[in-house]
This record gives sequence, C-alpha cells and structure tokens, in this order.
Amino acid sequence: MSGSEAAVGRAAASNGSSGEPLLSVRGLKTYFEVGAKRVLKAVDGVDLDVHRGEVVGIVGESGCGKSMTCWSILRMIDRPGRIVGGSIRFEEEELVTKSETEMARLRGSRIAMVFQNPMTSLNPAFTVRRQMLDMIATHDRVSEREATDRAIELLASVGLPDVKRLLNDYAHQLSGGMRQRVLIAMALSCNPSLLIADEPTTALDVTVQSQILELLEQIQQQRGLSILIVSHDIGVIAWLCHKVAVMYAGRVVEAGPVTAVTQSPAHPYTQALLASIPTPDTRGRPLSAIEGQPPDLSRLPKGCAFAPRCPVATERSWKAPPDLTVVAPGHTVRCVLYEGTP
Repeated sequence: MSGSEAAVGRAAASNGSSGEPLLSVRGLKTYFEVGAKRVLKAVDGVDLDVHRGEVVGIVGESGCGKSMTCWSILRMIDRPGRIVGGSIRFEEEELVTKSETEMARLRGSRIAMVFQNPMTSLNPAFTVRRQMLDMIATHDRVSEREATDRAIELLASVGLPDVKRLLNDYAHQLSGGMRQRVLIAMALSCNPSLLIADEPTTALDVTVQSQILELLEQIQQQRGLSILIVSHDIGVIAWLCHKVAVMYAGRVVEAGPVTAVTQSPAHPYTQALLASIPTPDTRGRPLSAIEGQPPDLSRLPKGCAFAPRCPVATERSWKAPPDLTVVAPGHTVRCVLYEGTP
C-alpha cells in the first residue's frame, strides 16, 4: 500500500469518529512576558480535537507553537510563560483548573509523552531498569518483580532485542533508535489513553526514523491508542495521521482530514510546506523553499502573520487577522482568500 493510499484509509477511519473527543482544546493561549512591555504569543487561540483511536498531527516550522501546544496540554509551562486563556478538556475533565498535584498524577499515567531527543530524555546516571521501574512505581502499586516483568514485556513489544541484558544498560550504551524505543516503552508502561509524541524522529537517521514511525503505527493499531504527534515534516504527518493541524505563528492556519489538507491544501503556507518535500519528480533540481523567516511572536504583523512571506498576499492580508473559514466538511482555513465563501 502506498503512503497516499494508507493516508486515505486512515482519513476514512477517522471520519467514523463519534461522541465526545478524548482531548478537546478550545481557544488555548500560552503567553510569555519578556521584559516589561513585550508579550510573546507562543500559542494564540488554538483549537484541537483528538478522538479515541485517532492519530492527529501538528505540523509547521520551528517556533510556530507546535511543541508549546503539547507542553501546555500537559501544563508543563515554566515562568515567565503561562496559560492565559482557553480550555483543555481530557476525558471530560478540565485540565486548566487542576492543581499541580492532580496534573502530576495524570502525566505519565493517562497522558504520556515521548520527547524529541532520546539522549537527553533518559537520565545518564541510571540504568534502563531503574528508570522504567521508577516510572511504573510512580503511578502503579506493584512489586519490584511485577514491575520488572512489565518492563521486560514492554521493551520486547517495541522491538528491542535481549531485553533482560538491556535493562542493565545506560543510555550511552544504546543507539539513538534503541533509546527512542526505550522512551516509547516507558511512555506505554501505565497504559495511557493518549500518547503525545513531540518530534519523535528528529534526532534519528532516515532509516531509523522510518522504523520508529512504523512502530508508532503498529502500537496505535494494536492498542487503539490515541496519538498527538508533532513534526516539522508534513510527509511524516501524511503517512501516520488521520487529521492534521498546520500551525504558523502560534495559530492553527489550516486543519482537517490528512488527505484533504495534503491533496487539496488551501492555505498558501500549507502549499509551501508540501512544495518543499522532495519527490522523484524533483530529483536533481533545487528544492522549493519558503522565502523569509517566521515572525517575532512578540511583534506580530497587524494582519495575517504569513503575509510578509506569502506570494499571494492581498491588501486585505495586511489589515486584520483572517477569520476561520470552512472550505469543505471538517476542513478549515484561516486565510483572506477564502473569507466570504459559502
């Protein structure tokens, strides 16, 4: 099955989602106060839904707010950053108003996260055994023997060899791909409902990236797990996800089923991201690049944040931020070119 065919199948499966979302984010705003008068709007009014058994991707360039959205969902924002508005509902519970003690119990058990750099995410001073057992003991009252048996089963389930020996290894003794598999096993140790994967393949070579993505796909299908995955590579999102949210300058500028967004992109930024992906047809030719740089989030343009880089910007683009417009069922875009369309 080709990547596009797989994406069509996943989107079709997603269209069958019903009932309340497992995770529902509405109007989320996370700002950083920089100095006396500057406010950096890292996440600025984000809406996002993840249903049970669904894989949702967030894509965009570095600094567009992807990771900060995930950290906000987990309430892991340090000063001077803070959530200043919006709602984060998970399993019908409001997370914004929960205490830190309540959030600590939720993190790792009901929502787990896989971070982008496996070398720095594992503690170099402790063995794999110690770190996995500590994770299990934090959220589940089991004996050390039971925790060890669970750790062995989880490590084997993510494709690691000779797991009994590997339990006694330290992070520096493992390859990048092995470290990332250990992190995925740790994230699954308490059987979470939602897995957040923040750029899980960024620090890995191309071959290992593919293996990790296939592993995530396998885990999702076997467990019926919901996954929220962050990537700067829209090709990764097209392969793995049911739905996608394209972020730019802290806002979602386009969202919908992955096939709709990747095959009929509406926003010029989405179109530019897709044009930058190498294909057999572009072999030997320079890759398309997006001119300019993302804006300073503390000094956003008055109108559309993408206007300074947009090849089709109009006078209206510079006057006010565009409204969200529905271009097809479940497919929305934030661009003046579509304002007023039925």
